[in-house]
Amino acid sequence: MWKNGRDQIALGETNTAPAAAAQRLAVDYLNYWSAPNVLTLDATPHFFAPKVLFHGRPMSARALAREKRRFTQRWPHRNYVPRLGTMQTTCKASGKACTVRTAFDFTAASPTRGSQSEGRAVLELGMNFVEGRPVIVSETSRVIRRQGVRRIAERADATVRD
Repeated sequence: MWKNGRDQIALGETNTAPAAAAQRLAVDYLNYWSAPNVLTLDATPHFFAPKVLFHGRPMSARALAREKRRFTQRWPHRNYVPRLGTMQTTCKASGKACTVRTAFDFTAASPTRGSQSEGRAVLELGMNFVEGRPVIVSETSRVIRRQGVRRIAERADATVRD
């Protein structure tokens, strides 16, 4: 279904059901964040536990949804492509918790602001399994290479002058 790698995940030595499920969730998460805002925001609650540690800050799912909504309003057009060769997954022996780390390439654009940002970042998702399904309990990311924020075509709301 997705263009960005869900069927290409190579588990190697971590070929366990929890690790595979965690990696699929990480790829799906990046793909949903590349989707139109209405799909992204509709899917977001399904990825997260009721309480989440987001960039070191504990917050409720509702507070996280508000944070994510602000981000989508700032950057309405996004494309996140996981670099599958960088994906690392560690799971507890119990199989009830996993951490997935992966680099991804990103492009985010805001036509109304006339801005675009591109680069590479690293994402780390902590997951717990609830009824056999992974849910995100922590998320951190950081940009490791930015090609910069640049101006794109004339702002959509700019007045045309003769």
